[in-house]
Amino acid sequence: MLLLNFYIFTFLLNFIFTFAGFMPNGRVYHSSVLLDNKLYFSGGHNESYDNITNEFFYLDVSKPFTTTDNDSMRFDNGLIAMFSGISSSSNSTNNLWIFNTLTLTWSLSNATNAPLPMYTYCAVTLPDGNILYIGGSYFTNSPATGPVSMGDLPLYNTTSDTWTSKSTGGTFPPPRLQFSAVLSFSFSNVTSDGRIVIFGGYSLGNVFDGSFSLDVFSDLWILNTQALFEWSIGIISNPIVDLALYGHTATLVDNYMFVSFGKFQNGTHLPKIFILDVSQKDSYKWVTEFDANTKTTTTNITTITTANTLTTNFLAGIIVGSIISFIIFVSAIFYFLKKWAIYFV
Repeated sequence: MLLLNFYIFTFLLNFIFTFAGFMPNGRVYHSSVLLDNKLYFSGGHNESYDNITNEFFYLDVSKPFTTTDNDSMRFDNGLIAMFSGISSSSNSTNNLWIFNTLTLTWSLSNATNAPLPMYTYCAVTLPDGNILYIGGSYFTNSPATGPVSMGDLPLYNTTSDTWTSKSTGGTFPPPRLQFSAVLSFSFSNVTSDGRIVIFGGYSLGNVFDGSFSLDVFSDLWILNTQALFEWSIGIISNPIVDLALYGHTATLVDNYMFVSFGKFQNGTHLPKIFILDVSQKDSYKWVTEFDANTKTTTTNITTITTANTLTTNFLAGIIVGSIISFIIFVSAIFYFLKKWAIYFV
């Protein structure tokens, strides 16, 4: 009987500590990657620039969920490329480092004609295995300063270990930093359709002449890499009012782009994930439900309030769940203390 009581007590403890799911705080400058139906998140700035988090968590996208409450680049087999950026000592180089995930070793690329030191850009691995670098800004101590042109993009050839540049056509997006970019895939035939989808970010304004201004974007742009690398504006059929973000990440899950966390222009951190349906080339739409098994979605979108970090319903759920958990916990403690007292008398 005593052993049975112990198992019941263990079960109750497990129930208590798993009753409420983990809800991450808002963050920026984090990283994300999709692996085996799990969307992993790591690091970033949490709530303030002085609070750097080392949290590591994931979202299981194999299970249905809703969104209403809630740079490095891989190439080849097991290789990850990391170019430039800014170190903790605020220095920057244009080195390209290669990490082999199979041997867990780093190596330095010998490629010449590398771009000037850059940061806050996006890197996308193209269908041919080469890496395209989009946007961002040149490091302020380099020969060039200011945003990188969207009309001339650095391209790293992963086969020959060489750098070139790729000219683009069409109407260029405004230069930007801390945006997101994904390469769209046609999951019906498991091939890329050549579209690079970029969202959000911010412009530097006049930061380099001392009159700082920050303009955050809510627009969507498409770069067609199948032909002449042409830019075009992405049309969202149900735009979300005030959804202008920077410092977020975007990850492609099936035909959906998961836009995760980030920051609004007013400085509020976003503890949410938004999902954009990118299955159609000429029209895009936000959805609020995702089911990896049936691919069913709901597209009713409401205006977001940037001042709120959690919805009222979610807060109510946490409060009620905490009260119930506490009552169960206290009741279990008293019950077993009483049993133990009887046992030893």
